[in-house]
Amino acid sequence: MKFLIWLILFLINCQAEVIKLTDSNKRQVLSASKNTLILFQKPNCKYCELLDPIYSQLGELYDNDEEFQLAKTNAAENRILKSNFKPTRYPSVFLYNNVAKTIQPFKGNRNLIDLVNFINENTDTINKELESNIFEIRKIEEFNQRRKKGNLIVFALSYLPIWQDYQYPTHFYQQLSYQHNIKFSILFIDLIDSTKFLDEYKISNYPSAIFFKSPTKFKTFKTFSKDHLQGNKLDEQSLTDFTYNLHSEDHGHWFDGTDELNEYLQNEKYQYERVGHYGLNIRQNEVIVDESSYEEMLDKMDF
Repeated sequence: MKFLIWLILFLINCQAEVIKLTDSNKRQVLSASKNTLILFQKPNCKYCELLDPIYSQLGELYDNDEEFQLAKTNAAENRILKSNFKPTRYPSVFLYNNVAKTIQPFKGNRNLIDLVNFINENTDTINKELESNIFEIRKIEEFNQRRKKGNLIVFALSYLPIWQDYQYPTHFYQQLSYQHNIKFSILFIDLIDSTKFLDEYKISNYPSAIFFKSPTKFKTFKTFSKDHLQGNKLDEQSLTDFTYNLHSEDHGHWFDGTDELNEYLQNEKYQYERVGHYGLNIRQNEVIVDESSYEEMLDKMDF
């Protein structure tokens, strides 16, 4: 793994300043470092607002020094800089080399990994290429492979904001993965055909998790719920507590296979029994009844 514990500690304790670049200080700022990455923004630009926190995370990966620094500027207020770099859209990112006096535009996707790779490919600064410590399951076969000893699998939806940046080093799931001698995975159930194992493991809550002590022995965490309307959240604190108590017999029930899981659930009065199938959370104010209840309702209706 290229990502080591020391890097996580570095990310937590160090943050480089993103320098405010203006027409009046441009000579001083640009001459202070060999390479300057510059973000051009405009007021009331929604795409600029989306990129701004991602750009700020670069400050957690790089120090400003004589080799490399981070800067950003308001193109509406700094017309000389705008004229020199000629951004054609906003936001725009450029790499300025003060030795060669060259300007190179960033043309990748506006995410942290592409920005880091752009810096690594075009500068001599310390290579801190991002490599996620979380394995993303993209196929059913990969899910079966990950059901091995010591694997924690999180089931989530790709459009949930809290999981969209899971690959970033500052995400709690990444940091949690370096604190335990287990393998971490994430499976976005809306991106693959997951019907089979959702039913097999009776998964009806997202996000949720299963820890596999072995291919057949596992412990579930919020995969099913007595109250779907609450939409149980798998947040940082709850997942951390679950992970720290994985091997405790007092925290969660160990199942020896899916047959035992089915037997256990059949003896519990969970609301998901009214759903009819697994894989969907009940939306608030939505009423779902099972077939027998539906027939009883029809009998009582006066046509």
